[in-house]
Amino acid sequence: MKPAIVIATYNRPASLLRLLSSVENAIYNVQDVPLVISIDGGGTNNQETCRIAEDFDWSFGSKRIIKHDQNLGLRNHILSCGDLSEVYGAVIVLEDDIYVSPNFYKYACSAAEYYKNDEKIAQISLYSFNIHIHTLLPFVPLKSEYDTFFMQYGCSWGQCWTKSQWSDFRQWYNIGQEVSKSDKLPSNIVSWPESSWLKYFTKYLMVSDKVSVYPYWGYATNINDAGVHNRADQFTYQCQLATQSIDSNFAPYHNESIKYDAYFELNATYIKALNKDLAKFEFEVDLYGQKLLDGVKAEYFLSTFECSSPLLKFPMILKPLEQNILLNIQHNQNNIFLGKKEAFAVKDNRTRIWVYYTLPLSIGKAIKQLIQRIWKSLAYYAKRIM
Repeated sequence: MKPAIVIATYNRPASLLRLLSSVENAIYNVQDVPLVISIDGGGTNNQETCRIAEDFDWSFGSKRIIKHDQNLGLRNHILSCGDLSEVYGAVIVLEDDIYVSPNFYKYACSAAEYYKNDEKIAQISLYSFNIHIHTLLPFVPLKSEYDTFFMQYGCSWGQCWTKSQWSDFRQWYNIGQEVSKSDKLPSNIVSWPESSWLKYFTKYLMVSDKVSVYPYWGYATNINDAGVHNRADQFTYQCQLATQSIDSNFAPYHNESIKYDAYFELNATYIKALNKDLAKFEFEVDLYGQKLLDGVKAEYFLSTFECSSPLLKFPMILKPLEQNILLNIQHNQNNIFLGKKEAFAVKDNRTRIWVYYTLPLSIGKAIKQLIQRIWKSLAYYAKRIM
């Protein structure tokens, strides 16, 4: 498997130059790696972007530049990049504000080869989430003996598709799909603009019961420069890059794999396999408090929402939240409940979840430590002045 590197760029010449530098400095364990630079039309910096693409000397194979006369917009531009998998057999698609690890190509080749015959795999991500995309709280995926896990959430910050993976999505998409509130997707995904291809791909994962493969270490990170969808540079979504060469131990996909849904909630089957007290219940998981009860299909609910008649209780002591359930922690204060769906009251519990993840100290201790730090700083500068 030798994917083409396809860079989608529009109106950020400096971002393109930075990405090309990281791609050039990467390690390639094969010869004749195709590089495609696809430039959307209509940008105010179009001439400079084209110049950078043309002047770039690609040392590892053929270089192709695609200049679009008209402005396709983000969704159609990425779709056109994915379509190149028909030509090259597989593609690694990178938007211009991405930065790649030196080992990104080796990882993508190995992952594409390992998963190429698994019909459940719809995409290979090079990015690794450490932020819960819907709440902006920390996201810590459970670790196993493997180097990858699965999510029913698509990746747009460095992704690889084989020809067959992309073809299956395209066949579904070309029917004329729409994304609406009735799809039971997270509300922020539904509200994304029509220029988003990712909301269609995430819906495709959900309705087709397919997954994206995610690494625990990032092989690409999102610098999120100012552009069409961002008024200013952002650094919220950067992840730690795998800077050393790693021979990945890829997780095989099965029902009890570590798998998260579009809400970043852990697969109930995996939970039941580790905590036998939950094995007899058919439940849906909502620990971040993002789901609406009318969208829950299971009879039982495992949630941080208030429950009037819980069957099982768990505290919020260990991080991430799932650990309290998997290890069956017992405590006198409980904030995670398993019960029948109708016993839950959906109230805003974001403050409690936020405090759990972001305030390790009591407010009093935090204030005391802040005062001590200020006092030490003042004493230090007073000595320097004297």
